[in-house]
Amino acid sequence: MSEEEIRARKYHGLRESEAHKRIKRLIERSLRADPSFDTETIVQEKRWNAAGDLNTWTLFRTLMGFIPAGTGAIRFCGQDISLLATHRRALGGIGYVPQGRQIFPQLSVIENLRMGVLGRSGTEVERILAQFPRLTRLLDRAGGTLSGGEQQLLAIARALCGSPKLLLLDEPTEGIQPSIVEEISELLQQLNRKLWLAIVVVEQDLDFVASVASSVALMQRGVITQRVDVKAMADAGFVDEFPGLTQQ
Repeated sequence: MSEEEIRARKYHGLRESEAHKRIKRLIERSLRADPSFDTETIVQEKRWNAAGDLNTWTLFRTLMGFIPAGTGAIRFCGQDISLLATHRRALGGIGYVPQGRQIFPQLSVIENLRMGVLGRSGTEVERILAQFPRLTRLLDRAGGTLSGGEQQLLAIARALCGSPKLLLLDEPTEGIQPSIVEEISELLQQLNRKLWLAIVVVEQDLDFVASVASSVALMQRGVITQRVDVKAMADAGFVDEFPGLTQQ
């Protein structure tokens, strides 16, 4: 059993058999990502157990290579990346913004951004900062002193410094003030439209989903059960069917 599986089970207080069942459901699925895709949103029920948080946590960490896929394949831009190390996947064009941001709190904003270009020639920091005017005023501030919304913007900007073709975003609106949620929504739309950046978002706020997504998949207990039209996000009947989903 890998260290990541042990950590996941310990964190969520699951029995071994339960954790493995959820992980197996996820890693048996293949994700075929193509840069021509628009913004895909995975909507999950809001439950802090194996049916919710662990599902998408495991999904994204498997895609990034932190957790090995036991069966099936992970294909990106026509290539099987199932056996690639995490840093190779990042260098190959996959950016990841984890739930909770996970910036470096002791480093300044500019130092956090420079971490995003390690292992690459040249720098994308200045180009990316042009998309984040709020951060340009905070470059010398320590990351840990920023508000939650500012930290989320920093985490997204850091991921973009790696020039990804695909951006994975896990719960980008969690604990964020409404004004920055709107800013993130506008930013993602611009990135998708101007840079042809494929984006996969895991989110529970349906208003945010409706503002950014061109395609929506519903995940329940580790399985993508259906794909729905974005317009369904405004349907009260749809929301009532899945009580864990939220609308503002």
